[in-house]
Amino acid sequence: MTEHIVGMVSGLVLLVVSVTLRSRRMERISARQVEGIASPMSRAIQATVGYAGGIYMTLVMLVSFLQVEVPEKILITNGFLVEPLAFVAVVLAFIQPFFLIIWDKMKR
Repeated sequence: MTEHIVGMVSGLVLLVVSVTLRSRRMERISARQVEGIASPMSRAIQATVGYAGGIYMTLVMLVSFLQVEVPEKILITNGFLVEPLAFVAVVLAFIQPFFLIIWDKMKR
């Protein structure tokens, strides 16, 4: 039980940090563009969903091309079923800002 709570809290912290980092990055990028989006948070969420959708479509095409058998649903915790490709896509979208920061620091 405590492992599930710790896992959920860790996931929530990762989500908040990821959205915050993405929001800051999008503010720097969108300072040069004119957008009709209401807030930095909505831009960050929109970008995260967009990245996750792109990753998901790529994973679906890859699995289809390689003809890999993927289970329809997987059990994460008690009664929490998710589609595995969508779950992987969302996790990758959340950790992407961290890799971008590392990439930027390596380029300097």
